[in-house]
Amino acid sequence: MKHIVWVWIGVSFLPMLLYPGILIASIMGLSAEAPVAPSDQMEYLTDICWLWGALLYPLVYISSVLISIYLFNAKKYKYATGVAFLPTAYFLMTTGLFYLGYLLFSG
Repeated sequence: MKHIVWVWIGVSFLPMLLYPGILIASIMGLSAEAPVAPSDQMEYLTDICWLWGALLYPLVYISSVLISIYLFNAKKYKYATGVAFLPTAYFLMTTGLFYLGYLLFSG
């Protein structure tokens, strides 16, 4: 049970390998002009929320890794595993909500 913490930390690190490209794309997307047409506003809002969510991923990852290591050293393996899973859950949630918004609001 205690080794699964390191597995989740490793799995959660995989999106960080793509982060330099995500960072550049997010900054470019955030600097883009907002659409004027009212029908495009919800799609634009969905995009902006995903871009901010993607920019915050390293903060979520680093904080959860530090907390997981602290809990692991305190021999609270069950809680350390749960906290180590949080970045993966965050990534899946933001990507899933973006996809749902894309399905709902992109004509």
